[in-house]
Parts: sequence; C-alpha cells; structure tokens
Amino acid sequence: EGQHVFVGVAAVADWRVANASEQKLKKQEGGAPPQLEFVQNADILASVAATTSLSGWPYCVG
Repeated sequence: EGQHVFVGVAAVADWRVANASEQKLKKQEGGAPPQLEFVQNADILASVAATTSLSGWPYCVG
C-alpha cells in the first residue's frame, strides 16, 4: 500500500529448470548428458500491471 511507481529494471529468465537436482550432477564415463525439463516463469511486469488495472496504481515502468 502506498506505492505509486513500479520500475522493472532487471530481466528475469523466461524459463527455469523443472527438475533441478539437489546436488551437483557428476559426469559419467561414456554417459549421456543429463536431460533438463523447463517450465515457464511468470511474467512479473504483466502480473503487477494486471493489479494496476484494478486500482490505477502503481504506474508500471519496464
């Protein structure tokens, strides 16, 4: 409450690894590279801008 401007200055990754490992994956002799699955990250600026349409605030820059 009380914020009038939202400035999005950093690009957040569009995708993240869905099946992240808890520890380092070690190479295996003759083994195939690990398979990674990706999921899309939320669009932060779009989410904030959606709340703007309800109240008129905050003004979004990004």
